[in-house]
Amino acid sequence: MLPNSVRKLIDSFKYLPGIGEKTAERLAFSMLNFDDDVLTDFSDAIIGVRDKIVRCSVCNNISILLYTLFPPKSKPFPDSFSKSAGITKIDRFPDSKNV
Repeated sequence: MLPNSVRKLIDSFKYLPGIGEKTAERLAFSMLNFDDDVLTDFSDAIIGVRDKIVRCSVCNNISILLYTLFPPKSKPFPDSFSKSAGITKIDRFPDSKNV
């Protein structure tokens, strides 16, 4: 019987495409040997994707939320704000000829 935290990690890895039970176990057990700094960076990267990246509902591209680039001192949106509510990526600036 594995500890719950290890079992949860294995089950989480299985959400990734192409990762089955055995590969998920290998990944989880290899993480047990990681330094604390590496584990912290790994978890920070996952949290960063969750909190700062959105998909465009039109083209399915990913982009960083604009309010994460210049975080205000207070929350810019109410708690009920949805990440997909009109925040879009600016791909490029218009050419000066078209202005």
